[in-house]
Amino acid sequence: PNAPFVIKQQLVQLAFVAYIFAGYVLWLFWTRKVSRREALLAVTGLWGLSNGAMFVCDVRGQQLFVVSFSQLMALAIFVIAMTRWASRRNLVLDGLATISYPLYTVHLTVGWSALALLERTGLPSFVSLITALLVVVFVAWFVHLVAERPSLRLIERIK
Repeated sequence: PNAPFVIKQQLVQLAFVAYIFAGYVLWLFWTRKVSRREALLAVTGLWGLSNGAMFVCDVRGQQLFVVSFSQLMALAIFVIAMTRWASRRNLVLDGLATISYPLYTVHLTVGWSALALLERTGLPSFVSLITALLVVVFVAWFVHLVAERPSLRLIERIK
């Protein structure tokens, strides 16, 4: 009886895959393989595609606005960080860059699960949010160590 709801939730999550491609486009821009105009058009198109997918999945009105705006702010923060600080050594940013893909893949499921569990403990929201953030970073780091790093080594050996 809940199959349509579950399917819709999975499709909504797929809308966020557009941001993996947006990150790739920004990397292409950073490495001067595409122009600023091309990057802006591609990232804007991917942002629109993501919003369109969410709309099709009945994420509408205020909810769509909030998600769309937060994603736009995330893109802006990423671009600012990339253009201002990427050429400098920064332990925190370098560490987050190292686990960026695992972080992307686990943050939603692990983050929401942690928040849901922490909410039941009665902790203040701020404490729950910081705790969930630390749990997500730890899980992403763990996935990086046990899955991503060995996979990258295997790919290098195959080449």
